[in-house]
Amino acid sequence: MEACRKFEERYWSDDYKTTQFKSYDNLRHENDPAIIEQLDELLCINIEAKDLERVHLAPPEFVEGDFEFAYVKVKEGDPTPTTFEDLRISDLISVPRRQLKDLTAQRLKSWKVYIYDSEHHASYLKWNAYKCLVAEVELGSRTFVLSNGQWREISEDLKEEVGSFINTEVVQLEAPYLPNDVNIWSAELNQNREDVFNSVAGRGCPQLYILDKSKITIAGSKTYEVCDLLHLDGLIIHVKRYSSGAASISHLFTQCKFYADAFLTDAECRSDMRAWITDDAGEDNAGKDKPSFLALAPEKSQDVLGEKYTVVFCILHTSEKFSLSDLPFMSRYELMLSQRYLSEHRKFKVGVIFRKIVHGEKPSKLAEAA
Repeated sequence: MEACRKFEERYWSDDYKTTQFKSYDNLRHENDPAIIEQLDELLCINIEAKDLERVHLAPPEFVEGDFEFAYVKVKEGDPTPTTFEDLRISDLISVPRRQLKDLTAQRLKSWKVYIYDSEHHASYLKWNAYKCLVAEVELGSRTFVLSNGQWREISEDLKEEVGSFINTEVVQLEAPYLPNDVNIWSAELNQNREDVFNSVAGRGCPQLYILDKSKITIAGSKTYEVCDLLHLDGLIIHVKRYSSGAASISHLFTQCKFYADAFLTDAECRSDMRAWITDDAGEDNAGKDKPSFLALAPEKSQDVLGEKYTVVFCILHTSEKFSLSDLPFMSRYELMLSQRYLSEHRKFKVGVIFRKIVHGEKPSKLAEAA
């Protein structure tokens, strides 16, 4: 009994707040079933009402390769499914015959998320929708986030820390060679695509090399795009489109740590970059000064110094005005973690760029007939 009393005393003690473990409360796991039920109910109300400003989807784990997502299972003989380059809550809830009325967490857990393999015409189950949801919900004066199927409470200290970092440490770059108001509609794929922006930017600037179609070896797997654009000034540019209900921004900040590590330390990664640039005969990069771009990816790791490069997060948006404060809290949190890692541990410079884009639309059948 004495041991049990000691365990209970330690369980309820808060003296950890004066130790190195004080950050535990920054994102405290919520384990009270009653509170979790209330949070799930508020989340479902928002999704049912299509109030998606603070709800999006994100892969709950890092996934490698170049692939598309799907929300339906594909069997042999089925037609090619509608696929998506990013997970978006708007696409998830728009699946035919999907019921939103009286939505519950249990129903969200029954909705499946697949990865589609076009080569073998097969979809592979990866997660359920609830596992992929990232949401922010206010319960009274408290703020909670759902991530990876677990509710956590955001502390006031963490809110202040993230706000201070975003306001004082994040550098917004000008980069006049990256255009505004690009229509990113791909008629070929009937989708708005980031690669359309990359193509327009690269074709308009001789100092930019487009790498978003490259397949570079990292950790033994030749499936990665190390970056979207490479500038002769040493800017390693990653482009992602922001929209309500999409997770691509948070995923961008997370995956860039992985890619920057590989560029800095993995000779095979840089060797593949060099080989791809050397062999590239695509129209987007026609006439580019390849030797100058090759010099940005030295063969020897000791010749690659992080401080000579700037990792750039280029965020595409459709709003007339957009700033970091418009990002969901967890996206700003991931940006803080990524920038700290890249600058403090890898010595890269880091910057953010915003570019307004235009979304196109699939022509109506009447317009096509005309």
